[in-house]
Amino acid sequence: MPALCLLAQGSDEAAPAGTLGVEAGLEARIQQARDRVYPALVNIQPVRDEYVGGKKVQRTATGSGVIFDTQGHAVTNYHVAGKAKKLIVTLSNKEKIHADLVGGDPWTDIAVIKLRIEEYKGTEAIRPAAFGRSALLVEGDFVMAMGSPLALARSISFGVVSCRDRALGSDMELEDFQRTGSFNTWIQTDAAINPGNSGGPMVNLAGEVVGINARGNSGANNIGFAIPIDIVKEVIDQILKTGTVTRSWIGAEWQPIDQFEEHFQVSGGRGVLLGHVIPGGPAAKAGLQPGDILLTYDGAPVSARFTEQLPDLEKRIADTPVGKEVSLHVLRGGTETELTLTTIRLEEGAGEDYECKAWEFTVKGITSEMARDLKLEAPKGVLVTGSQAAGDARKAGLDNGDVLLEVGGKPVGSLEEFIGAYEQFVDEKRAKVLIKILKSARTQRLVVLEAEYEKKSDEKRPEEAGTEGKEN
Repeated sequence: MPALCLLAQGSDEAAPAGTLGVEAGLEARIQQARDRVYPALVNIQPVRDEYVGGKKVQRTATGSGVIFDTQGHAVTNYHVAGKAKKLIVTLSNKEKIHADLVGGDPWTDIAVIKLRIEEYKGTEAIRPAAFGRSALLVEGDFVMAMGSPLALARSISFGVVSCRDRALGSDMELEDFQRTGSFNTWIQTDAAINPGNSGGPMVNLAGEVVGINARGNSGANNIGFAIPIDIVKEVIDQILKTGTVTRSWIGAEWQPIDQFEEHFQVSGGRGVLLGHVIPGGPAAKAGLQPGDILLTYDGAPVSARFTEQLPDLEKRIADTPVGKEVSLHVLRGGTETELTLTTIRLEEGAGEDYECKAWEFTVKGITSEMARDLKLEAPKGVLVTGSQAAGDARKAGLDNGDVLLEVGGKPVGSLEEFIGAYEQFVDEKRAKVLIKILKSARTQRLVVLEAEYEKKSDEKRPEEAGTEGKEN
């Protein structure tokens, strides 16, 4: 055993005067904060459809949430409840009741659910938690992460705020083709956040919710991230009013100006660099070009010298009323100029899923956001997301990532058009269907899908039975 460890374990030296009092005081504050939030902490079991291996399967998982008003509304992550068919909530007294989805925002990974409090049989009143202000956090503040890690309900981990405004970039890990983190930075903490903690509250020593736990990092120790409560409150307000969150989009991608100040002859972090313009978007129609320096947006100066400042600009654009005409002041080639554009509504990133049971594969509708990631000129066709081993689609050569452009000679412009063509050919029991696809290398190919309808059965396959999953 290392000598240092022996010294620490075997030393009879008394603790410094006052140490025990400080420790006791901190312990009391932790317990008081816990008691303020614990009654509002809930375990959430979502039941949802997932599309795996070319089939639609129903799965359950475990997540967390926190009640925030006396009507029984609770906040959690979108990746926990946003696509759930059924929600079972376990309260602090172990009572189970059902809940309904009020609305969700995949862009911030936030969802609001409402408990069916008429089902509540407990004698204790449901006590909501209080929200604090994440803007007041500083590095070193003590925080607790509460939730159900690994499905172990009512758990607390303790740590500090490691970074109050961590920039993670635009992340698509939670939902395929659904970005999160475009409009906010994250609270980084060394309080343990594990699978099952998702949607649970991050709590300060005043017993206030200052963040919603969202993710851990399996490749590192003691690195977890929460969504700042200031952003969460804005999302909650919109969802409670309209059931959704509406944002503007202009079709521009930005870079921090720090490394380019000398090249573009700007100083003091003035402006932000336009890195990419989406063809056909409002920015492109307004004449914006890559390499432009945006100096003002809608009459107000902009500054993004560092990556951590980019979400502020993205949020300012997103918060602009949809359809508003906005003035832009840009620097191009050393000359300042004025441009105007009109914002349009931001779409969800991910399209809807669909199971082609008779042909043994699954597809996803293609949104504008997905089209950009797939390097498509426009959002057309449907994306193959899975095919069953030895199934009709796999035998025909359909692979994950292929884009179906035509089915039986019919162009496929959307998921709805694809479903119409698919259902027609299945009703006719068409044995051979010519399909035009776009491969991952963006080359077109024709394949023939030979359907063996007689071998299909409506009986539920053993592997489609509900299986346990765990949410981060």
